[in-house]
Amino acid sequence: LVGDGADLLVNLSNESWLGSGTHGPDQMLAASVLRAIEERRPVLRSTTVGITAAIDAHGRIPARLPRSGEGVLVVDVVPEHAGSGFARWGHAPVGLIVVAWLVFRSIRILARHRSRQRA
Repeated sequence: LVGDGADLLVNLSNESWLGSGTHGPDQMLAASVLRAIEERRPVLRSTTVGITAAIDAHGRIPARLPRSGEGVLVVDVVPEHAGSGFARWGHAPVGLIVVAWLVFRSIRILARHRSRQRA
């Protein structure tokens, strides 16, 4: 979505399926924090059951409602247009590292094979 120009990410959720008394809602909030950091965009979470929160582009949570609370959050959202490395390049660096490792390993295997042939 950020690649298509999104300035803000919105997460609408009903986390009742996670059950009460579990760490599920906290984990879902943590995943939203990671998404905000990953994409360098603010995330607004609105839940019927779970944790409603505003998360800035750096992963900070300036406002949230308690897990079992009802209410309304009113926040000023400041869009950030500087993209993160992941938003720009995605998984390409990992692919390059894998290719470099494969080339390195191939060279070592060939060198070992040639040294055995000489012996």
